[in-house]
Amino acid sequence: MDTITMIAKLMGWTFLAAGLGMIISGKHYRAMLRSLNKTSPVLLFLAGLVELPIGIAIVIATAGICWHLAIVTMIVGLLFIAEGFSLLVIPQYWLKFWTKFKICNYCLGGAMLLLACYFIIAT
Repeated sequence: MDTITMIAKLMGWTFLAAGLGMIISGKHYRAMLRSLNKTSPVLLFLAGLVELPIGIAIVIATAGICWHLAIVTMIVGLLFIAEGFSLLVIPQYWLKFWTKFKICNYCLGGAMLLLACYFIIAT
């Protein structure tokens, strides 16, 4: 199994669980997003510290490969980098964005399920 396939499978199963959680436990996810501004700064720092290197590793692993799975995986990796970087550098703006962002659990959960199916089936 090559690196991209392994990364895609890991992301696919993770997105599947998160997408199902958003659809099945919508109240919990809405409450969680509403309480983001009460989150400990240390927890935000640790989240950024974990997410940034994961995104960088994904982008490095997929760099220069021009097939559909690698491109989609690289886009997700770039999003991880952007979020991890913003969590470490400008956490106050990240919090403002996510607390004002009205999210549809079914829409985001459905999108995550579609992405999960793509990652799981395409590998």
